[in-house]
Amino acid sequence: MIKVKEPRVHFKQNDESDILFRVHYDYGVKKKDDLNFIFYDEVDLEIMFDMKIEDEQILGEVKSLQLSKQGDQSRRMPIYVNPDLGMQETEYA
Repeated sequence: MIKVKEPRVHFKQNDESDILFRVHYDYGVKKKDDLNFIFYDEVDLEIMFDMKIEDEQILGEVKSLQLSKQGDQSRRMPIYVNPDLGMQETEYA
């Protein structure tokens, strides 16, 4: 399951880039026909990039791409992990 929430596109917000794209993702894994998650997490994605049309081609240059955790930034695991899964912090980066 992947839910995309609050996608936003901002044009020419600063001198660093032409376009800023932000979106919030909720994602999780469930077994078929089961309502319980095996694991679940929430992240934010932010991309800053430039675009231009040159010689009838659209060209893009990504200036920055940042993926960050929602909530407690110091956490080292997803928001929820089924105890039966036995996931360790070293397996989740």
